[in-house]
Amino acid sequence: NDAALIEPFCFGNGCPCGNADAGAGCANSTGQGALLQAASGSTSVLQDDLVLAASSLPANTTALLFFGGGAIAAPFGDGFLCAGVRGTRIWRLAAATSDPAGTLAFGPGLVAHSEAHLPPAGELQACTSYYFQLWYQDPTGPCGSGVNLTNALALRFVP
Repeated sequence: NDAALIEPFCFGNGCPCGNADAGAGCANSTGQGALLQAASGSTSVLQDDLVLAASSLPANTTALLFFGGGAIAAPFGDGFLCAGVRGTRIWRLAAATSDPAGTLAFGPGLVAHSEAHLPPAGELQACTSYYFQLWYQDPTGPCGSGVNLTNALALRFVP
């Protein structure tokens, strides 16, 4: 993948209940924060080969991959909501369940999935930046809200 087109951000600093993890999202019930990263592929809409992977999730938990058109930083559950802009749409791209090791992956085929399952305004387009994040259930998390989020990724899609 092209590092210039993929920028991780929204790491676990200043978390809601002191559950910091400077290398991922705010810490969860595993004792560390969940990390969202580009595991392989590129941000090319034509190749549509990008794979996003999350690790350090609670085992066998429900997770939702979503994206928005901007970046914010708002406390949410046991972490921070960073993908989206107040007053604009956040698009849910996919749902999955983490494996017993607390990992999961989305892709390849994220662009095709957006075209098949979202209205035109939510389709991933070339020459556009999107902000991705993963929401997940964490019933025994440190702050007691029952949910948390990974760090976020700013992805610039190219033709």
